[in-house]
Amino acid sequence: MPRTHPYASVPRMTVRNFYAFAEIDRAGHRRRDAAWLNERILDPTSRFLPVWRNQNLVHAAAEPPRAALLLPHEVARDSGETVLLGIDDRGAFFALDLSCARHDVVACAASLLRDLRQSGRQ
Repeated sequence: MPRTHPYASVPRMTVRNFYAFAEIDRAGHRRRDAAWLNERILDPTSRFLPVWRNQNLVHAAAEPPRAALLLPHEVARDSGETVLLGIDDRGAFFALDLSCARHDVVACAASLLRDLRQSGRQ
């Protein structure tokens, strides 16, 4: 008789973890290509995930909480270090380190800073 996998009875998640699926290409072969990265940073389809001292900018009213993704025109060129998270059919995704900025400069009325590890299902 076949054994049942212990996780087989876990209900499906309704909100998928963006980074846990193959839909995002980590683009490891492009990470050292400065020209390609600069093109992606300026590309209007790219998105930036602001990070301030290990906290992410999230939409304050969203339930469940979801990360605030900024467009290139919403990010000052010298805001902070950018790190490529990956690409998909919508464009490139970057983390944007704003740790050098003051808290009140990063947070705004529609968003708040939060440790995303604390935002999942309880």
